[in-house]
Amino acid sequence: LNLDGSLQYSCRRFPTLEAGLFRNTPLGRLFPGNKATRDYLMKEASHDEPMPVDWLSGAAMLVRRKMLDQIGLHDERLLFAVEDVDYCSRAHEAGWDVWYVPAGVITHAIGHSSDQNARKVIVEFHRGMYEFFRKHYLGSRYPRWLTPVVAAGLTARAGLVMALGVWHHIT
Repeated sequence: LNLDGSLQYSCRRFPTLEAGLFRNTPLGRLFPGNKATRDYLMKEASHDEPMPVDWLSGAAMLVRRKMLDQIGLHDERLLFAVEDVDYCSRAHEAGWDVWYVPAGVITHAIGHSSDQNARKVIVEFHRGMYEFFRKHYLGSRYPRWLTPVVAAGLTARAGLVMALGVWHHIT
């Protein structure tokens, strides 16, 4: 939950280039109910029942020891809201299921620790997202020739996030 008791969308689908174009960008402001963002945030899913998901917020993640032994720890190159996406992606790749279970309730003050140095966090988040795309998507889900396009897009998006002041909602 958020600090005010409202639902925090802590389970998501894996990020896509389409979601990145719309999530907290001018395009997203023009088309606030766009399908790419709705799908990414799983807005149509019931968050009242357990369900398999692509990834979960690391703020409330429980991991089986057997899985930890198999896939290891978080990738230290990926920080600030990207390490959990990567971790769940690696779990799926190793054959594990990832589940959202709403019975356990945690209040998460999203962004409060990262507010101390928001500019650095914004840069590191977007750098980490580039590394995630390069590691998991480029060459398999998206063609490698998109590498400079993704890098330029994430750089531009980081600048927009800083300019618009929407750090709390970028992930």
